Amino acid sequence: KFGLCFGSFFLLQVISNGKLKSALHRVVTNSDCSRTSFASFINVPFNRIIEPAKSVVSPSNPPVFRGFLFEEFMEVLISKNSDMDATFDYFKIKSQAAE
Repeated sequence: KFGLCFGSFFLLQVISNGKLKSALHRVVTNSDCSRTSFASFINVPFNRIIEPAKSVVSPSNPPVFRGFLFEEFMEVLISKNSDMDATFDYFKIKSQAAE
């Protein structure tokens, strides 16, 4: 038995306009079964714009997150001490954040 755990899907959550949700990674140890971890790294250029995909945004489904450069995302994530909730709130469009 093994499980795959993917790290923060924050960028996918932004691109999907909140349709895909990121999950917090938690590990429960089990002395009866070994655990295998797999790490995958995505190299996003710092000058890449991250924003909700045009195909998932409409007048009835406005963007939840504003567009931003990946560099800004990294700066905010570090400034928020890797607090994903605070990072989410930082990039949410304020009219959507109140909901």
